[in-house]
Amino acid sequence: MTQPLDSNKHKHWGGRVFGLLLGSLMLSLQQGKLAWSIEAESERALAATNKQTIQLDILSVGSSDRRDLFDAQTQTFAQPNTGYVRNVYWITEDDDSDQACRDGTLTSEHRNKAFKFCKEQYLWNKTATTTDFMRRNVGVKNGRLFQGKASPQWLCAQKRFPLGLAKVVKGYKNDNDNISLPDYLLMVDDDTWFDIDKLVSHVLVWRQNPNKPYVGAGCKVTKKTFGPGIEVVVFYGGAGLLLSKGSLERLLRPLEPLHSDNTQSNENNWTEHAIDQPDLDDWETQVQSALHNNLAFEKDLFHPGMSVMDLIESYSKAEAFDNVEQWTRGFCFHSDNFLSYFIENYRIHETQYLEALIPQVWSHDEWFTFEGVWMHRGDRCPKDSMICHYVLPQEMHALQHNKTSPVLGSVS
Repeated sequence: MTQPLDSNKHKHWGGRVFGLLLGSLMLSLQQGKLAWSIEAESERALAATNKQTIQLDILSVGSSDRRDLFDAQTQTFAQPNTGYVRNVYWITEDDDSDQACRDGTLTSEHRNKAFKFCKEQYLWNKTATTTDFMRRNVGVKNGRLFQGKASPQWLCAQKRFPLGLAKVVKGYKNDNDNISLPDYLLMVDDDTWFDIDKLVSHVLVWRQNPNKPYVGAGCKVTKKTFGPGIEVVVFYGGAGLLLSKGSLERLLRPLEPLHSDNTQSNENNWTEHAIDQPDLDDWETQVQSALHNNLAFEKDLFHPGMSVMDLIESYSKAEAFDNVEQWTRGFCFHSDNFLSYFIENYRIHETQYLEALIPQVWSHDEWFTFEGVWMHRGDRCPKDSMICHYVLPQEMHALQHNKTSPVLGSVS
């Protein structure tokens, strides 16, 4: 005969099962919390270790008649041998390759001829390469030359950034100087202020390995105005550019002779070159492709044993602004676009495009996307800013003296 169900017995059994399951769940949660806590603590410890050992060099690009700005930088955030900062370098017109830029004799006529060459040589259309657009934008705004705005000295400054970078980076490998590479090199305008503590705490310590190629922009701009499938990623120079030790090593690495290539055309009707050489590593293969693509007409400047840094320097020196009549390729780049071209095409960053120091979008529309840090002007720089641009010397001192001070008032 079938025994009736003992509901109390089953309730007791069900309670035991529920208790076991709940206990198991609590144990799993505790173990997970413990694992998470250990992992988080490990990350914090690693970040603290990284923070203690970071070495940062700073390259400031300016002009000799603005010495007060550089002095303010070295008295505030860019003090050498202080905190994270190891060395500070100052680049001026004295480092320019063009004699007319060094002695101040470049004229408005020279400037106008250069702009005219760049506009006529590289007129944009829907099938233009990204390089064409960048080149023509050195002196074109909304289809017109902004000759009244851009001084001849401004034109000289477009070469000063790549030439200054070359001087500093190539100096690292000079045996006589016996200088080792920093963990990071920060490149700024002379009227830019940085909160180095924020840069280190918010960005650098979490990257963990400066030996990986990394290029970070204070402000990353993606331009999407050039036809289907074409966009340009550049950095905005006033917000700074950061290069890791791994990127500096790529800039300095001697390059192999050019290999043969397999040529093909992409959907935008410009030629891509695929290198098929098993003796080359992935990065060298990309460099070979960039040289064969020759988008900026740099190929004829290359010779075996050159580094990418050598190539950038040679391009900047090749044709002077006061000799436009003899130009073949000219120098038709804004400095930000010029360096961004080599960073992207020669893979100085770990991936194709450089990154924003802080990966956040703060403005975008159908034409442009801005990522990184909102870069405030000096007289309107909020108390929590990591980067301020167009900063006067007294504003740098105020920012550094009290990083938690109220918004600075206007300075006349």
